Amino acid sequence: MKGGCLLLVFILCQSIGALGQNSLTLISYDKEINLNTYLSAYIDTSRSLSLEQVMALPAKNFQPIPKAGLRTNVTNDVIWAKLTVTNPHNARADVIIDFVDPSLELIELYKFTESGLLKYATGTGLHPREKSVFSNKNNFLIEFPRRQTTQIYFKISSSNYMTVSARLLDDDRALEENMEERTFLGMFYGAVLILMVFNLLLSVITGMRVFFIYGLYIFTIAIFTGAADGFTPFYLHFLIEWTGGYQDMITATLSNILGLLFMLEFLQVRSWSKLFFNIVIGFVGFVGLSIVMLFFTYPAYSYPLLNIYGIIGLILMLTGGVFGTIRKIPQGVYYLLAYIFFGGFILIFILNLFRLVDYTFWVQYSIHFGYMLSIIILSYGLGVRIYELYKNYLLREQEKKHLIEQKRRELEVKVAERTRDILIKETNLRAILENTDSAIWLIDKQYRLIDYNNVFAMLCHEVYDTYPERNQSVLDITPVGMEKKRWRKRYNEALSGKRGVFIDQYHVAGKDHHFEIYTFPIANNGETTGVSIFARDISIRVNALDQLKEQNNALQKVNKELDSFVYSASHDLKAPLASIAGLISLVRREEGIQNRQPYYDMMERSIARLDQFISDIIDYSRNARLQKEAVSVKFEETIQEVFNDLAYMTDAGDIEKNVEVTQNVIFKTDPTRLKVIFRNLISNAIKYGCSHEGDNRIDVNCQVSEEKAIIKIQDYGPGISGRHRRRIFDMFYRADESGSGTGLGLYIVKETVDKLNGKIKLVTAEGEGSTFIVEIPNSE
Repeated sequence: MKGGCLLLVFILCQSIGALGQNSLTLISYDKEINLNTYLSAYIDTSRSLSLEQVMALPAKNFQPIPKAGLRTNVTNDVIWAKLTVTNPHNARADVIIDFVDPSLELIELYKFTESGLLKYATGTGLHPREKSVFSNKNNFLIEFPRRQTTQIYFKISSSNYMTVSARLLDDDRALEENMEERTFLGMFYGAVLILMVFNLLLSVITGMRVFFIYGLYIFTIAIFTGAADGFTPFYLHFLIEWTGGYQDMITATLSNILGLLFMLEFLQVRSWSKLFFNIVIGFVGFVGLSIVMLFFTYPAYSYPLLNIYGIIGLILMLTGGVFGTIRKIPQGVYYLLAYIFFGGFILIFILNLFRLVDYTFWVQYSIHFGYMLSIIILSYGLGVRIYELYKNYLLREQEKKHLIEQKRRELEVKVAERTRDILIKETNLRAILENTDSAIWLIDKQYRLIDYNNVFAMLCHEVYDTYPERNQSVLDITPVGMEKKRWRKRYNEALSGKRGVFIDQYHVAGKDHHFEIYTFPIANNGETTGVSIFARDISIRVNALDQLKEQNNALQKVNKELDSFVYSASHDLKAPLASIAGLISLVRREEGIQNRQPYYDMMERSIARLDQFISDIIDYSRNARLQKEAVSVKFEETIQEVFNDLAYMTDAGDIEKNVEVTQNVIFKTDPTRLKVIFRNLISNAIKYGCSHEGDNRIDVNCQVSEEKAIIKIQDYGPGISGRHRRRIFDMFYRADESGSGTGLGLYIVKETVDKLNGKIKLVTAEGEGSTFIVEIPNSE
């Protein structure tokens, strides 16, 4: 119901309004039609009127729009415009209504048809896909029915300067025109993008700020010019949303600031006028601060200020160009010429903002033309500067190359001298390393071999059956186990700065060798970088020390035995002599042969004891002095000779001897020492084993092989008690002090067996007899 009333009101108002305004009759629309002549406008200062209220306004409230278009300053007012169009043809007319100003924020179109009210919208405040026509322009595609008159209302609002100017053209022609314009602008912005990227790359390559600032300057100018052709709101609509429609204010401010900063860098202003430099910097700071404050408070007020800032900035740029040219700043004339052209077109654009010139094609694209001319001139100037820099660079490179060549020749001479010195030192060092009998090797902190001499290499081969290699871990040469742990600990101690001395024993060439090892830290600028190791074979010294120790021990033993011998010999020699002297004195007192006979018997026993003692001393002396002989012996014959020699002993005739010899090989040894062994052991068996009542057997058993002879001499006498066994082979030791022995017999046997590299063992128990077991090696 409400829609029907609105349609009725619209028809009545349309009939009345048509009487007061020019109506457009579409006789022919193959050419562009300026709609300004047919548009009438009403300015709603309250921004609150609805479509119904506007349609109800008297026709006199709508004023004709000038032919050049309706121009407004920055305002919050809403402009209502209406257009009456008559299609006299029998066919539907499809046309494009194009609002020339692409910066208008919102344009709403209202059209009544038989089906009801139609509403369309366009403008920079809408996303491109929300616009009536998907384009960078503010267009409407309108269908006018055949043989009908249609009235259209437009609601226009913007936060910037507004120019209400529209044109009507055929749909096909509009599409063709739009394609041509988009192609031109695409090439324009493509060239701008390439130039921007090129300058940014130059800034990275050369490190010069002028190229970086110029690249940003090109970018902001491109966005600013995009507002005049609709490319910025079309392709960068997020800027419109982010800035609330005030992207022109931000891009104009940035382009003004970057243009001035580019001037300072390009003309090198600081080098010739600090005053002018400070003025420009102060103006840049003031512009930036004031626009930022207005953006967050009253952004609409920034547009008039930007016009003034633009004029001041242009004056500063032209002033800098003039002074730069006068002072012959490189490429200063190019800068001045560029901004004369650019300034002229900017002036046209600013005059349009002040409504001093009409908004025409040249005004719309004034910044494009001025910008294109300026960047061509400035790019050429920068190219000349790059060329000059390149020539200077080549000149410096040639000078540098000449200097490098000169230094290279000098360095080659020094290197040759140093190399010769190093070779001499290395030869000397190698001679020192190789002309020593010590093994020398050097390692780094990772235990890698830096260098070594041949002695070390041969030692590794002998000990570990491997040859070392440079850069090889020295621990890999050492077998896994305690030795590797020991060497790792030594290396780590040296790497911590401590010296070390060690004595090791290794099996080399079938013999045990002793090595004295020194570890020394290698320091470089106070830091330990490696270890040097010296290993010297001290086997001769160690063996000499061992031999000296053995000789000292032998000497101590001889001295001890000599002391004991002197003491015992003097006692054993004096005792028989004293006994004989006493018996002689007694014999002199006795009368008669019969009474003297017992004394003669006692003298005889004393002399026999003295004779035995002298024989033992002779055997001991011979064993100590005489060299060993290796003569083939027959054990059975030797044993028989000994028994024959001992036949005179007391009780020798009462013994029962059992001799068993097994000898099927040639056995060589010292016959004299062998006889001494048999005589002492058999005489002891006769003297102590058979002198008491009991078993008088003596068993002599010899088992002779190619390696050794095992001799067992056993008696069945009283045996030897445990307290005497430990010292039975000591010099002058007698288990039975009441006996007639000298205490040298078994001692001589033990010394003689040792001289023959043999062994002797006693097996005895008290009351069970004694068995002496002797092993003698075959000297064959």
